[in-house]
Amino acid sequence: MNDYLDDKGNLQEGMDQELVNSFVEFNVVEAFKRTIEYKDYKYDSNRDIQSNFANLREITKNC
Repeated sequence: MNDYLDDKGNLQEGMDQELVNSFVEFNVVEAFKRTIEYKDYKYDSNRDIQSNFANLREITKNC
C-alpha cells in the first residue's frame, strides 16, 4: 500500500486512482475475505480510495 498511498491515505505523486482501486479491490479486500475476523468486511467500490483507506486503517487498528 505504501507504493500507492501515503500515511494519510493520499495518492502518491503520479499514482492513478483507478489502479489503486483495482489493487485494493482484488488484493486487499480478497485477503480480508479469507480472514475470519474480517470476512464480513463490506467494501464499497463506489467510495474513493481515501475513504476506503480511512476505513481500512480504522478496522485494522492494533493489529
